Amino acid sequence: MAEPVYDLEPALIDAFVVGELNDAGQQRLAEQVARLLPLHWTLPHELQGQLKRITDHLGSRRELLAWLDRHPGEPRLVARLYAVTGLLDRYSDNPAVVTELAEFRDRTPYPPGLEDHLTPSTDIGTLASLSGKLESLMGEGRTEEATRIALATLDMLREIAPRVTGRDSTLHDFGDELAEVHRELLEATEDKRQELPDGSP
Repeated sequence: MAEPVYDLEPALIDAFVVGELNDAGQQRLAEQVARLLPLHWTLPHELQGQLKRITDHLGSRRELLAWLDRHPGEPRLVARLYAVTGLLDRYSDNPAVVTELAEFRDRTPYPPGLEDHLTPSTDIGTLASLSGKLESLMGEGRTEEATRIALATLDMLREIAPRVTGRDSTLHDFGDELAEVHRELLEATEDKRQELPDGSP
């Protein structure tokens, strides 16, 4: 398997932003972006600027993730892990979610797969902490481990989803959203397993 490339090839970016990069080149660029995106806070200014060129060309960070999702393997997996982190950040301080999660953890303090990753107490930072853990693992190239933790987290939240909806009727889609993100992450995991040995598109 090819060594990970923690860099961006300027020639690929130049061709991409003028609409002249072929499918194979876009796959290669997407793989490079997927490896660097979780490190965006700590990248050298030059690499931050190159990432910004790509993001600006696509229109937004949301469109950047959608572009990654269109490329199989690591890019799609990273995009779908970011869907999980976005969900965790969005609901981390929601009163209904925090309350039901705290009550759930009174019965099951450390659900399967999360024994070493949950904070001891449950508060508005609990899910955000898991989100940060996932991005940190992605930045270290440990996407398989991040995926296991993400799936375990989604399983935990799916356990409390009916009670969350009962506590706050505005969250009537909470369970469906969790199920969709869970399904898409599993699909990306299976897709990555089917990559060619050399990671080629």
